[in-house]
Amino acid sequence: MYERLKALFDKSTWSNKHFEKLPDNETDIRYAWREDEVEFAELFLKSGKVLTESTAAVDRGLYLGKDQHGYWKLCVTERTRSDYDPKEVARGISSLMDASRFLQKMEKATTGQTGHTS
Repeated sequence: MYERLKALFDKSTWSNKHFEKLPDNETDIRYAWREDEVEFAELFLKSGKVLTESTAAVDRGLYLGKDQHGYWKLCVTERTRSDYDPKEVARGISSLMDASRFLQKMEKATTGQTGHTS
């Protein structure tokens, strides 16, 4: 089954790939699959759409190496991007929510709906 892990690794278009090596820091590992779990790895990696190398929030790396027991393991690491600011994202979401409420109030005002029942 190493061949299937290797095929997934080779097929990946990610630039941050490391062969015959596992991450130095295990806390960076987000997903890990051994040879007997290759079907699960395929679900995530084959399409290239479930797991992408980079998003607005994180950068990912792909590793294929042997663990301490000698089993081949395919790992995806995930690190928060240095330019990602969760506070800025929260502010953006809040402003969208406020804009939605503003538009609802404007729509009610222009259609004559006051929200009061008579």
